[in-house]
Amino acid sequence: MEYLRQNTDIPIPRVHSWGLLAENPQHLGPFIIMDYANGTLSSTILKQPDQEDMVLNPNIDNTTLDKIYYPIAYYMFQLSHLSFASIGSISEDDASSALHVAGRPLTYNMDELATVVGYPDDQFPTAPFDRASDYLRSVADQHLIHLCTQRSLTDDAEIA
Repeated sequence: MEYLRQNTDIPIPRVHSWGLLAENPQHLGPFIIMDYANGTLSSTILKQPDQEDMVLNPNIDNTTLDKIYYPIAYYMFQLSHLSFASIGSISEDDASSALHVAGRPLTYNMDELATVVGYPDDQFPTAPFDRASDYLRSVADQHLIHLCTQRSLTDDAEIA
């Protein structure tokens, strides 16, 4: 997050502290303490006002859409210009304080697969990727393995 704060104009909350389970005084789990990000959820603005469900309001004017989507497009543009030698998790070098890719990527999808679905841990990548095509092939393989290992919540063959 600090790297993004320093290298983009994306509003990123300042991280004051973070740690793993062992570093949490109450041993409640990993933690991040950061500034509060004040604002309104985009979904609140985009949804139909009379609907509890997230249903897109078909009457939203273009000015409102521009206020929401132009900044997102600009953030994506900035992210697309950040560059590292490989694809993975970045870490700070202890000696030089320079950031480098130090390990395999860890995505939100990977976390969800590991914690919710029961995805086999030994099927995740174990190292950074040198090429985008290798990374995308790995993502496709994750989806295929997910389809094969996903438990069905039904015991009715007709429904399954």
